[in-house]
Amino acid sequence: MKKTKCILPVFAIIAAVSAQVFCAPIDLQIGCRPLALGGAFIALSDDANSVAWNPAGLVQVKTPEIALMHGSFGELSFVNLGYIGYVQPMDKGTLGLGWQTVGSSLKQGLEETSNSMSENTYLLAYGLPASNKVSFGLNMKRLTIDSSIGGGAGFGFDFGGLWMARENITVGLLLRNIAADYKNESFPMTYRFGAAFRLAQDKLRIACDAESKNDINEAQGGTIKTHFGAEFMIKKQLALRFGSDAGNMAMGIGFRIKQFNLDYSQSTNDITGNLSRISTSFYFPGRPSIEQQVEDAIDRGDYKKAEELNKQLGKQKK
Repeated sequence: MKKTKCILPVFAIIAAVSAQVFCAPIDLQIGCRPLALGGAFIALSDDANSVAWNPAGLVQVKTPEIALMHGSFGELSFVNLGYIGYVQPMDKGTLGLGWQTVGSSLKQGLEETSNSMSENTYLLAYGLPASNKVSFGLNMKRLTIDSSIGGGAGFGFDFGGLWMARENITVGLLLRNIAADYKNESFPMTYRFGAAFRLAQDKLRIACDAESKNDINEAQGGTIKTHFGAEFMIKKQLALRFGSDAGNMAMGIGFRIKQFNLDYSQSTNDITGNLSRISTSFYFPGRPSIEQQVEDAIDRGDYKKAEELNKQLGKQKK
């Protein structure tokens, strides 16, 4: 396979850094929640971030959802990252749409010549349940790059799988960049495996991922990166998150007010410095699942109703 080329040599002052940020396809970890969990999200994917993380997890989204995100880089203040995603449950499966954009503008020389670049990735994903415990998903990506010195476009595919090993344990797998290319250059396919555990009546979630990559930092052979994360739910309105992204610490906080979520994350990176992101999502009103009704009954202190709903849920699973 050919090695990926970057198209930002014009930014000589930041060439070493840009070579890591603007190589396509970009892996900047969409979403505040996954970022705060150190990138351990393959098996936990259960919201609009699943469009970019694991399309098989789309089946866990029960109501239409839209998500918006903005990010900034501490050492690269002239680089901005944005994302918008939408998930629509259907009769058979779940549809996901996403748009990730990265843009930069840098003035150089005495005449302050402006050099700019924008990179856009368009995502079309679909998740389909194979049974009540197994689901699969496919993600098609369209990458376009425009800059002061030219640009190009390419396609790529991701395949994901999700298995509910037990009621509180899920296992996920993602094959990324299947047949992916840019301007007739191929990208190496990467593999990602993860597991997630829901404990203490789903108030504590622990996730871990292992990711294989080739030719990282021009190194020959494969490299394994590990990701760990924990999410503590304080009732339904507040979530505290901590993670380790290949040794780089991450943390974040999330608030929920009715159908609105507001999330913030902060992490460190050897190349880009501090990564700060803020995102919001909106869940369109819909009939709550039995699991959600159980949580609501417990929050109200109506344990009799919660017990009745749990019996109803047990009959459905049989």
